[in-house]
Amino acid sequence: MNKILIANRGEIAVRIIRACKEMNIKTVAVYSEIDKDAMHTKLADEAICIGPASSNKSYLNFKNIIEAAHITGADGIHPGFGFLSENSQFAKICEESNIKFIGPKYQVIELLGNKSNAKKLMESAGVPVIPGSKGSVTGLTDAIKTAEKIGYPVMLKAAAGGGGKGIRIANNSEELEKNYNIVKQEAKISFNDDEIYMEKFIKNPRHVEIQILADEHVRQLIRIRLFEEIYSSFARGYIKEYLAYSSMCLYTFLSTFIFQEQFRHIDLPTHKENSFSMRVIYYLQEHVETNLTLKDLAEYFKYSESHFSTLFQKETGTSPINYFTRLKIQKACQYIELTDMKLNEIAMRLGFEEQAYFSRVFTKVMGISPSSYRKKEADNR
Repeated sequence: MNKILIANRGEIAVRIIRACKEMNIKTVAVYSEIDKDAMHTKLADEAICIGPASSNKSYLNFKNIIEAAHITGADGIHPGFGFLSENSQFAKICEESNIKFIGPKYQVIELLGNKSNAKKLMESAGVPVIPGSKGSVTGLTDAIKTAEKIGYPVMLKAAAGGGGKGIRIANNSEELEKNYNIVKQEAKISFNDDEIYMEKFIKNPRHVEIQILADEHVRQLIRIRLFEEIYSSFARGYIKEYLAYSSMCLYTFLSTFIFQEQFRHIDLPTHKENSFSMRVIYYLQEHVETNLTLKDLAEYFKYSESHFSTLFQKETGTSPINYFTRLKIQKACQYIELTDMKLNEIAMRLGFEEQAYFSRVFTKVMGISPSSYRKKEADNR
């Protein structure tokens, strides 16, 4: 790619221009009439006006941006974020115009760029989602009914939104009526699409986000596979073999960024998919809420108790019952963090007949009592 047009402005455009300069790629800045003297127009190799101050007539104007790319001879368009970065129609027009859209394929954006559609997709895949509207809200009456159903406070969100624009919290019906048209207007101005949807507002959430960067080259697909391997290894259980395998995958993953050419065609590390300890751990995970003895495990896997225990400890570094206990405590931590279950209920759920014994085991493993752990987690929220 020889020349990239940046379909954005401000700091976003400046950062992209600087990255292109490091890669010896020429850049084209676009600007509205009001941004004529902005920093990004001075740093780029070329600058071209795409319309008046209104975003709808400039930075969201498909026709003018495509024409600017043709006029300047740009063979790629970088949308930055916001504006047209999640607009599948624009990505499709770029493809049809033989201009490289630096971002996902338009088919992917159609699925995930629209937040309402993305939520439907997640639901169809069985992924837990925040309660909210079934698709987009069709009007204020529909919004009020949905809010009453899921309970206040709620969030009104632009379906095509990004960058924190087009979002409003409503704590009651009055705020909902006030903010409904504001969100639609913001969505129309920022994304040229006034479709909105609703979700339950989560107070003091824990935000966990995973971002994967990939391009069309082989090494990027390998990075994704490596990430999946690391995640699945930890999900299987914390034993020496998996930790070693995860370490190898992580080392390889990081190396693909540092030594890009050398790792362009690297293959994944391998490990034993059906090792003895793996089969035992799967069984323990499936029965974590039951009481299993060493005798039960040995009989199920058709070994003597001593031989079973020796094999497991050789691969994991710990005894099967000790490992099973730690799985139970790990599960207890999840219940404490993610539910309102009482400690005695958690103890019974995990097969501890007495809460006092559960508390002693939990304290021994975690170094803190269950009640103190719950208080600590609550304080951190």
